[in-house]
Amino acid sequence: MAPKISKEQPSDVDTTRTEFITKLSTAAEAMRQFGNFADALAKVVSKAPLDDPEVVEALQSAIDAIPAPSRKRKLTALGADEGGKRRKREKKPKDPNAPKAPPSAYILFQNDIRNAVRTANPTIQYRELMGMISQQWNGLPSEKKQVIVQKLLVDVDPSSL
Repeated sequence: MAPKISKEQPSDVDTTRTEFITKLSTAAEAMRQFGNFADALAKVVSKAPLDDPEVVEALQSAIDAIPAPSRKRKLTALGADEGGKRRKREKKPKDPNAPKAPPSAYILFQNDIRNAVRTANPTIQYRELMGMISQQWNGLPSEKKQVIVQKLLVDVDPSSL
């Protein structure tokens, strides 16, 4: 038979809960005090003459003295190992039998005019060529883009969507 716990002895859960509530109350009070301090500081700064270089320099040095936030908590949340190295995210294996996604309307447009633009401008670099094609696509009226989209929809197998 299990021993009876008297109601006079607090359990571990009650003790932990009481400690937690006490710590939260302490943190809340500290935040209230900081809020009051920040309000008072804002009033003082609003009355300070900002045309005085010494005041501006003092305010800037106070701002610079604020420590940068620690990345330790963020790295811990991201899953840093004990050695300080971050773990790599496990990649899901790709299904080799999965169907390929159909090309976008822009890719179809690019494939259609790439050779024509390249023959018209044989000395330009590939990056500039892609930029020219991009500008042509952006300058294309929406009616002509719709024609390319319709071509895409006709060419696409419905089972791959």
